[in-house]
Amino acid sequence: MTERRVKMLFICTGNSARSQMAEGLTRAMSDGQVECYSAGTEPKPIHPLAIRAMAEVGLDISKNVSKGLAQFLDEDFDYVISVCARAAETCPTWPRSREQIRWHFDDPAERRSEEDRLRVFRRVRNEIQQRLSLMMLAAKIPMKAEGEQGMNRVIFACVHNAGQSQMAAAFFNTMADPQKALATAAGARPYRSR
Repeated sequence: MTERRVKMLFICTGNSARSQMAEGLTRAMSDGQVECYSAGTEPKPIHPLAIRAMAEVGLDISKNVSKGLAQFLDEDFDYVISVCARAAETCPTWPRSREQIRWHFDDPAERRSEEDRLRVFRRVRNEIQQRLSLMMLAAKIPMKAEGEQGMNRVIFACVHNAGQSQMAAAFFNTMADPQKALATAAGARPYRSR
């Protein structure tokens, strides 16, 4: 008996950058274990700098097509993830999803110069990849192994490392597969009891 693949939908306003990058990254990171799609509240053509930023990490999204939300409204999803604030505000509560998640990433297309836009596209791509890694580890979604050992390491940091980062690391470690991920906590000015 084969396991059912996790099904995800990424939403942003134009389905031209952030949601397309999230879809491409998820496909690559999950090694086929996640059935993923992306859509926009107001679809526009895929931004050339999104294609370029993804090509820099070996992923080709040049053949992807922008899609509207309507074609997915009758589908069941495990996760519906909005990757921009505007889409999160205008997107309906997804009636057929196990969980709806709202992430906010800067709109890289809003910058003035192409150099600035490309820098922000790269940063947003990396932020999406980091967020997906944490989410997939916590949800125990199989991922391609990183590095030789196949162990992903996560650091939760706060100023004193006295509470929030400790709790986050402990919680993460209870949720993640210990063979694939390990979280630790750190602080810039660790609190020391006297």
